[in-house]
Amino acid sequence: MLTSDEELHEILSVALSDGDGMVAFQRLYADESGTHEGSPVTCVGMFMARPTEWKKWTKDWVRQKKPINVFHAVDCQNLRREFKGWNKQERDEYVAKLLPVIAKHQLKGNVVGFQNEALDRMRLIFPKMDRVLESTYEVCFLMALTLFLDQMKRLGIHDRIAVVHEDNDFKSEALAAFDWLKRHSEHKDRKMSLTFASKGEAVPLQAADILAYEGNKRIRNPDKKERRAWRALNPDRSHVGLHYYDQGAIEQWLIGLERMGVELR
Repeated sequence: MLTSDEELHEILSVALSDGDGMVAFQRLYADESGTHEGSPVTCVGMFMARPTEWKKWTKDWVRQKKPINVFHAVDCQNLRREFKGWNKQERDEYVAKLLPVIAKHQLKGNVVGFQNEALDRMRLIFPKMDRVLESTYEVCFLMALTLFLDQMKRLGIHDRIAVVHEDNDFKSEALAAFDWLKRHSEHKDRKMSLTFASKGEAVPLQAADILAYEGNKRIRNPDKKERRAWRALNPDRSHVGLHYYDQGAIEQWLIGLERMGVELR
């Protein structure tokens, strides 16, 4: 369920009360899930907050995640790499103590998921779509970032945006989507930047990693009981918005782009 404008405004207002200088800006961290071959859903998870809030969060997170150095949700789930040798009980007890650190702080999260087969079908109806956005990941990243910008515009929040994306195989796609947004969207005049870093260098990317992973799990199994990890991220249903684009929603979005003058057919 989408977090209401009132709840988003409250979260951002608290963050904005911390003065970081004359120019107010939000720092947004983004990561992906479901980009492997055969995945039914591609997701992008994003967390946003003021830099002062990220500093507080990082201090708590680094302390709580010991002995793990860099937290990867997939490794944790599958007991690989830094989690090699752990058993499920040890992992579950560790996660139960760690994940509440995310919801404890004033972070606003959004997950955007696209049904991959539906998007492929839309490429047949909108054959020029690949000229605008070539890959599923570009579409997903664009929509996730646009969602935040739309919410901020409705609330009259004009902060600059500093986007940090993991330095991974999807760097070029993120750059392409960001460039398209800066040239063509209604948000093109907002001051924004996009940089890349590893999860070790930019610790908040670890929060985005968890959000994307758990958001993907939730979108793929909406009728199942919520995973404990998802409830920890979104305990009162006000911290994270979950947005799933099936065929109907994708088609309506593309029709909206056409109304803005984007040639898709």
